[in-house]
Amino acid sequence: MLTLPLQPPIYRMVLRVYVPILFPLTALLVWLGTLLDRRLGWEPWPAPPWNWALLVLCEALGLAWVAWCYSYLVYDGGGSPAPFLGRTRRLIVDGPYRLVRNPSVWGKLLGVLGVGFAARTPGFLLVVAPILVVGSIAEKRLRQEPVLVEVFGERYLAYRRRVPIFLPRPGDVWRMLTGRLDPWPGG
Repeated sequence: MLTLPLQPPIYRMVLRVYVPILFPLTALLVWLGTLLDRRLGWEPWPAPPWNWALLVLCEALGLAWVAWCYSYLVYDGGGSPAPFLGRTRRLIVDGPYRLVRNPSVWGKLLGVLGVGFAARTPGFLLVVAPILVVGSIAEKRLRQEPVLVEVFGERYLAYRRRVPIFLPRPGDVWRMLTGRLDPWPGG
């Protein structure tokens, strides 16, 4: 996993999507959060230095989680996290994908929350970030899943019936951590 950032699909995705689109969009959304704070009379929160500690914690956990998710797509799936840079050739049903169909959204949410903590904007944390999560899940359901059904057919449909899109089933996380979560049928 330590070599993951050096893999061509990852650095191409960072250069094509994150740097020119997602980083500026995040800055714009933080600005909108601060406007919302002013409009609603919300005070900046959390106070320094807690905002910076939460930033570091959220970014570290979020980056580690996303790297874990993406490592499955690159190494086991033989592709990229970004379909336009090389779709995975194999359906991934193990690791974090055994808990939810879109586990990287959790890591990205942590990263976004870290930015909101650093900027000290409750409007971003309480309004903008949840809208981003709902939008991300809707995009996955409406745009990505039909392609996955087309590419992987009945195997994906069976996976979709058994594994939730975003929130793991109660107990599955604990069963996974303790090695008691049943492996996916057929690997």
